[in-house]
Amino acid sequence: MGTHAADLALDIGCTLGEGPTWWRGALWFVDIEAGVLHRFDPAAREHHAHELGGRVGFAVPTERETWIVGRDASIAAWREGDATAETLHKVEDEDRCTRFNDGKCDPRGRLYAGTMHLKAEAGRGSLYRVQADGRADEVVANTTISNGLAWDESRGAMYFIDTAAGTIDRFDWDAETGSISNRTPIATPEGGGPDGMCIDREGFLWVAIWGGSRVARFDPATGAEVDSIAVPCPNPTSCCFGGEAFDELWITTARYGMSADHLARCPAAGGVFVARPGVHGHPPTPMRAGTSETAFGGRDAD
Repeated sequence: MGTHAADLALDIGCTLGEGPTWWRGALWFVDIEAGVLHRFDPAAREHHAHELGGRVGFAVPTERETWIVGRDASIAAWREGDATAETLHKVEDEDRCTRFNDGKCDPRGRLYAGTMHLKAEAGRGSLYRVQADGRADEVVANTTISNGLAWDESRGAMYFIDTAAGTIDRFDWDAETGSISNRTPIATPEGGGPDGMCIDREGFLWVAIWGGSRVARFDPATGAEVDSIAVPCPNPTSCCFGGEAFDELWITTARYGMSADHLARCPAAGGVFVARPGVHGHPPTPMRAGTSETAFGGRDAD
């Protein structure tokens, strides 16, 4: 098993950096607790922060130049230049004390997104398939920390992580309907909790290991960890492929819960890192518009 090193690309000190997406030449990611969506263009060395309010668990691009955002326990829409995001649909009521965490689109442009309790109480979250108008259908109930998502269309597989369970799970996934079934654990990472993930073109999974100072590559056929990237801070949160050839692995991290002494020893915690692991990934699929003429915040397409 080889080990690669990650380089600090953006020293930003996120409390809970998450949800990286490489979109049109830039890395987009969120700081959940700060309610901020970031855009970083590494070629131009330009960074912009967009305050969207609340806790922002994820942001995904759409076909219509809008971003769909999981803000608190609602689905919202945001267009670059807007002062804030427009709520489309409240998925879970305030009395559940939940928020959205990770969210991502499958290769057909369907958005899947999960919730978690604010204090990570067991079984209080769900995984949803989200419609263009923000309405959501529950597809997995009783999750705790709904996290990483990835798909392999050639194998009819969706991969999912509930960090509290400590496993990477596989579902049978129907590309035509988006339905999932037959949940099966396929790997149990050691030395930390599995968090966000992505998939490379060889069908292997790259998983951020919270508390493990690494991103690990897993063979979904055997469950074995076959490669890793060392990250110089304890809590990597997620990763995505990016760069012009999608041969760079971009990694978000967090400083959430770290003491002042720990931060002094790991000052780059909360930064964004990049590595070149020698494999390529897939471009992200934007969320498809569906049939609604006023989807994505009640706005027509450009």
